[in-house]
Amino acid sequence: LSHIFNRIFGSYTRGVIIESIIVGIVTGVGYFLIGVQVWLPLGVIALVGEIVPIIGPWIAFFISLPVVLATQPDRAILALALFGVIQMLEGWFLAPRIQGGSVHFTSSATLLVLAVGGAIAGAMGVILALPTAALLRDVAFYSSYRAGGLSPTAALGQLPSFRGETRVTG
Repeated sequence: LSHIFNRIFGSYTRGVIIESIIVGIVTGVGYFLIGVQVWLPLGVIALVGEIVPIIGPWIAFFISLPVVLATQPDRAILALALFGVIQMLEGWFLAPRIQGGSVHFTSSATLLVLAVGGAIAGAMGVILALPTAALLRDVAFYSSYRAGGLSPTAALGQLPSFRGETRVTG
């Protein structure tokens, strides 16, 4: 069970970090393209904010918007539009593909799991939905494979989170 837990939460964490880096870069480049002078620090703020699911991007936005308003108020509407576009990109493309892919779910399954997690437990449900669903899936499959007579190593090798690995250590 510890192998399964470590693999899933490690993969999910890497997915969140990769998504954060992409959003930080896209945000910084977007601010640069719309002419915001402090584009690099605002991109870094977006990267750091993206690490905290759900509320992090909003916190980063509520830090960035006053900076844009104070330094270049004529760019505020463009900054607001940029935030909206990035949030749509993240919600419809990045999260389903990167985070879902990190725990071996299809994009549609990812959206379903996130919706169910949100319906059951709100924001915390959305944060924990993917790794929890992947953990439950892999534990169920592992138990089934073990009950079918596979060795622990062979059973782990059959799991979606371990496929393609020739050796499981530990």
